[in-house]
Amino acid sequence: LGSTTDQTKNDYEQQENFDLAYAFPFVYPYVPSTLSLDQLDMPHELHLDFLSLVS
Repeated sequence: LGSTTDQTKNDYEQQENFDLAYAFPFVYPYVPSTLSLDQLDMPHELHLDFLSLVS
């Protein structure tokens, strides 16, 4: 017999009428920033004093 997890998955697939094992393709558009890192100002509230600039 299958486990309760398998049964729950089967019940969910039948209820929702789609296959959970199918991976839907997703395209995320990449838009590079026009700012370079040296143009960014880090707020003091972020407490990132431990970081140092490497050039």
